[in-house]
Amino acid sequence: MQVRQEPEPGLLWSKSVSSYFLGGVEKGFEWLELAYSGKDIPGVELIHCHPALDGIGDDARHLDLLKRLGVDKTAQTK
Repeated sequence: MQVRQEPEPGLLWSKSVSSYFLGGVEKGFEWLELAYSGKDIPGVELIHCHPALDGIGDDARHLDLLKRLGVDKTAQTK
């Protein structure tokens, strides 16, 4: 019998940021979705303000995730 281990808190979020930083936008979104579905909080809540994710601000997947997180993009300040 295999015991399923939950990932360390923040691991999925860290992988998504690392993917974006290295130019892997598609892989980054995969990790973000896993972080969101796995409740990898507080990491995924930083999606709207993390500097490594600045380049995805207008991507529909980013906007959808912000909406699901309840983050108002119009309230952002940089």
